[in-house]
Amino acid sequence: MHEALTVISYLAGFRKVDVMGITSTLAFAVTTAVLYGVVDVHAAWPRPAIGMGWQWELTLDAVPDVTTPNVPVWDVDPEQLDSTDITTLMNDLHANDRYIICYVNVGSLDTTASDAARFKAVKPTIIGNAYPGWPGEYFLDTRRNETRSLIKARFQRMASYGCHAIEPDNLDAYTYDTFPAGKTDLTLNDALDYLNWISTTVHGLGMAVGLKNSADLITPYNLVPKFDFAIVESCAEFPGDCAKYGPFIQAGKPVFAAEYTDIGSGGCSLASSVASACSVTNAANFEGIIKSCDLGSEYQACQTYDNNGYRTAP
Repeated sequence: MHEALTVISYLAGFRKVDVMGITSTLAFAVTTAVLYGVVDVHAAWPRPAIGMGWQWELTLDAVPDVTTPNVPVWDVDPEQLDSTDITTLMNDLHANDRYIICYVNVGSLDTTASDAARFKAVKPTIIGNAYPGWPGEYFLDTRRNETRSLIKARFQRMASYGCHAIEPDNLDAYTYDTFPAGKTDLTLNDALDYLNWISTTVHGLGMAVGLKNSADLITPYNLVPKFDFAIVESCAEFPGDCAKYGPFIQAGKPVFAAEYTDIGSGGCSLASSVASACSVTNAANFEGIIKSCDLGSEYQACQTYDNNGYRTAP
């Protein structure tokens, strides 16, 4: 596999973003990857670049201070908040020129979600077995058009909030016993079809989209061209997993990595030590951070960034 000779991140000017009354001047980062003399620049929709620091804060009891940490990429779950706080959060993120990745559960239904009733109303049901380790969550039949219409509505809400990218979660349902006896479980082919649909749908809404925790699918099924970045959890704890995301780096696309320092719900994997975890993610040229399992405001970066959250030599 070819390795990038040089990867250069730079700011490709500024562009005004006006979504649902939110106007922001966002510096769009473009990554140029020089692969044996071939320069590949992709900017069809705004996407993050290698060397941009990130914060991942999905547990939101209130609007967070988006200046701490001072990093350009923020990954949040807006719908943890009420409508007033969503507006405040998005205004704050745009005012501070953040690149905003928004979390969307695409593979299961959390029964506390604001739109849960819409999923429950579909007959025959699109809701499957309970998701092990996550009380109140149930697998979705992502093959069904009804499910995809509801997930697309989630993407559309994120676009209306002013999100620049989507973090689609729970893409691994095909590895579980997803439905009761008498109904066929999701298969790998179903998962690949769904991934293609997610990529096409999100891009069609003008947003970037990441691939999350799907290491074994990246190279065999050529997923890098379909996704703009990757998000990976605990890869330093599983020998060889980090290397499977290498094709993203080689294509000039960032990998946002999180390693955990405590055990929480959902089987969160404990890093053997911060130093060892960071040494692995840094060697892979990832944007590694250390988090606790509840994905709150805690933050420790593995890479060294300047005062604005950028690496000078990614």
